[in-house]
Amino acid sequence: MINILQQIVEKFISEVTGFFGQDKVLTLEEIQTTLTPISQNFILDMTKAYLKLLDQAIVEDKKGRTKKGFLIERRDGKRDA
Repeated sequence: MINILQQIVEKFISEVTGFFGQDKVLTLEEIQTTLTPISQNFILDMTKAYLKLLDQAIVEDKKGRTKKGFLIERRDGKRDA
């Protein structure tokens, strides 16, 4: 899972450095309109990865899950993003 998080971070850094590595002077509007969706996608990808990790931990902790009264109703269910 750490590998997935590292890939997400590396992709984000690559996109941002690639954007700022252009050979032109950028306007504030260009910076904002380009970096906003890149940042939002980064946050979305990190949140998805974290929730996947959390789901995995809950599934693997059967004893703790039972003690806390958690019940897995469906495993590997499709979720909308």
